[in-house]
Amino acid sequence: GGNTLIRIGFPNSTIKAFDVASSDTSRLIAASVSLGGVYISLDSGATWISRNQGLPSVISLLVSPENFSVLYAGTWEGVYKTTDQGLSWFPVNNGLEIPTIFPPEPVPVLSLAIDPNNTNTLYAGTDRKGLFKTTNSAQEWYLMGIPSTVISGLSVSALNPELIYCGSEDGFYVKKSNRWVPTTLLGGETSGIKSLALSPVDSNLIIANYRNAIFTPQIYKSTDGGIFWNMTQMLFDGSEV
Repeated sequence: GGNTLIRIGFPNSTIKAFDVASSDTSRLIAASVSLGGVYISLDSGATWISRNQGLPSVISLLVSPENFSVLYAGTWEGVYKTTDQGLSWFPVNNGLEIPTIFPPEPVPVLSLAIDPNNTNTLYAGTDRKGLFKTTNSAQEWYLMGIPSTVISGLSVSALNPELIYCGSEDGFYVKKSNRWVPTTLLGGETSGIKSLALSPVDSNLIIANYRNAIFTPQIYKSTDGGIFWNMTQMLFDGSEV
């Protein structure tokens, strides 16, 4: 799959985030569009509906694999949640705030991931404030032990939820045996990994959107859990991914 692609909306627009309801891909697709906010489609992308009530600018999006009425949005003001397909949104930032002498400041959330086998468990990657986890559907968050960096890509293995994959400006990390292990695809003097995707049937198959030393977008593929990577052919020549 993926050799042939068709446009399903938003020509000449920047798509900042995108997710599909895995429980029924024809029922709900969600997209965050620059200057346009969040849109959803209930007919496989044929038509789109704006769903931005009470929602700040969105950086990342996540549709619950169990209930496509539940969505999470990562914003510059923390995480927002909807239980009615975006008709209304509310903040869920308990524990996901920066302690200050002033009123707490929400943490910018750049990436979101959910445990495919337990939708109560989510992860939020932040802008140099670490990786946060919740085990009660975002009612409460707590900080996990990863270096403070820009965490722009997250994924959780469907076969082993103890395997958490993290893409950052410093490279690619895998959480194994309660510790974070860097792999060979490192950021260095680049803008690092912008996003990543993990196969639901093979935890060793990973796709990463990477920026090289001159910030050119490149797609890398690993078939061994991130030990070795190969650059794949770009389907969007001249475009940002």
